[in-house]
Parts: sequence; structure tokens; C-alpha cells
Amino acid sequence: MEEILSKLEVENQLLRQYADREHLIGLIKYEELRKMFQQIVGNTKEKHIQLSKELDKN
Repeated sequence: MEEILSKLEVENQLLRQYADREHLIGLIKYEELRKMFQQIVGNTKEKHIQLSKELDKN
């Protein structure tokens, strides 16, 4: 009985480590996508400002 409980504890720990790892990978991917999106939005804003300035000149 103790052997079964011990094996279940080990399996539970491994599953938790795997879940923690997958969660961290998900957070890293989310952060990378968020940074890319911010960069795209920033570039779009800069282009919009430049176009507005050019239109104001004309």
C-alpha cells in the first residue's frame, strides 16, 4: 500500500512539474506575442503620424 502511495506521489509531482513547465512556456509565448503586437501598433502609429504630417504639408 505504501509503495502504491509513494508511486502516486512521484507521479503527482511529475505531473505538477510538467504543468508548471507548460504554464511557463505559455506565459513566455504570450509575452513574445504581446511585444510583437506592441511593436506593430507602435510602427503603425509612427507611420500614421508621418502620413498626417505629409498631408498637412500639402
